[in-house]
Amino acid sequence: MPNTLEYDPATLEGRAIGRLFRLVKDNEDADGSWDGGDFVELLSDWLTGLGLNINGPAHQAGPVKPTAISPDATADEITQILMRQTGFTANGYPTGHPGFFYAQEDSDDETDFTVLTLPAATPALVRAAIAELRRHGYEASEQAPAAAGGRTVRTVRVQGAVLLPLPAGAGPAERATRALYDAGFTHATSQATAAVPAHTTPSLISWRPDWVQIDVISQRGLGRDAREEVSRAVADTLVQNGWVVESRGTESLHASLTHAKCSACGSSNIRYTVRLWANCDACGKGQSWSEALMCQCAPAVPSECPTVQAQWGGAASDDHRRSPDVSI
Repeated sequence: MPNTLEYDPATLEGRAIGRLFRLVKDNEDADGSWDGGDFVELLSDWLTGLGLNINGPAHQAGPVKPTAISPDATADEITQILMRQTGFTANGYPTGHPGFFYAQEDSDDETDFTVLTLPAATPALVRAAIAELRRHGYEASEQAPAAAGGRTVRTVRVQGAVLLPLPAGAGPAERATRALYDAGFTHATSQATAAVPAHTTPSLISWRPDWVQIDVISQRGLGRDAREEVSRAVADTLVQNGWVVESRGTESLHASLTHAKCSACGSSNIRYTVRLWANCDACGKGQSWSEALMCQCAPAVPSECPTVQAQWGGAASDDHRRSPDVSI
């Protein structure tokens, strides 16, 4: 009979799988069936023998160590986290205080969670609260706003989760998604699901290698001004994280982590040399930094772009970096 196993029985993992199978076969009934209770006990013992805590979280079996594991999503825990941040308060109800919030525990058929209410917060403050909670490992998402007393009351649903690091070799779309997630932005897959102004999934642009497109969308009735505020904030966040950002309208952006490319072949494999010169390792073309640079990080002196300086290692002299006749 040919070997159709989907694993290698000679490996450590393969031997463990084989051991579990033999345990089950040794305990099967005369008719070949398996007793459910016996199987659960065998499986529990087998998993424990592998070092897993069967009462612990699922992420312990993953290949990547989490960046953060959230504490319990209780109102007290979430309140303490935000109270440690400048600009937020849960003391009393200071009328008009933008950082005032309160937290209430709730649950549905699937999980326990806490609803964070910010009666007077700006969109930027809501994003700051979400970003802080996500940094602690929580899953935090802004809910549809409600009108009360002539103002917009914003709420955030918070539940326990884990924060995993970006996988090795993550591309620009994944990196842009993570940068916006870490900054507290809301993501939506369609206009119908965007209960608050949200960004779409960053998508690679076929005609612009290394660039992604990000749109800001929302359900009808939320207003163009709100979407434009989010679009500007998304652009600012990406720039602060080292991206080159181009506005493609009030609610659409193109972004790239590539600050320079060859003016001849378009390769981003640029090697910087002294005297504000760059060589393309793909086609061999030599060019000035001002020809190669795409960004506006330092319009007057392109060599002051922080990304270029980091890639280049700062080999130029101060005189070269301050060269007054370079522009882009």
